[in-house]
Amino acid sequence: MGATPPPPTGVTRRTSLDDMLEQVGMESPSTGVMLEPKVMTPGEIQEQKMEAKAKEDIEKATAHNPYDDLAVQQKLLAEVQTLEARIEDRVQLDALWKEMNSAVDAAGSRKAISVARCYPMKNRTPDILPYDENRVELPTTKDDYINASHIRHVAPHSPRFIGRF
Repeated sequence: MGATPPPPTGVTRRTSLDDMLEQVGMESPSTGVMLEPKVMTPGEIQEQKMEAKAKEDIEKATAHNPYDDLAVQQKLLAEVQTLEARIEDRVQLDALWKEMNSAVDAAGSRKAISVARCYPMKNRTPDILPYDENRVELPTTKDDYINASHIRHVAPHSPRFIGRF
């Protein structure tokens, strides 16, 4: 005599992925809409890499407090005291300022502000003008000038800023 099958336990055996998806109310991938991968532009790829790097930097920065180290504290204190001494001595501060300006002139890295000079009516003050290379350009209008600059390199994980003057 043959063996009798065991009594049903209330569990039904599914035969395929289609049956399982049908039971939960989803379409089968073979009958549904085919998703196409998004092709990223080089700018989007670079932005994604920057975001990943920023997240990594934030994790590193929050994992260890550099000011817990006594050597770092002493170095910071020494730098603050040096800067305070330079600020108190007005003559030394002016000399340092002139030295920095002459170094910029010698390097030939004078920055142009020619676009800003073309729009004096859009500048609140005539002495605060954005450099041509880092000014904010308005993409949606014919007249793309606004007296604002991108503020970059504040910190590796800082958000992007625009300063409007």
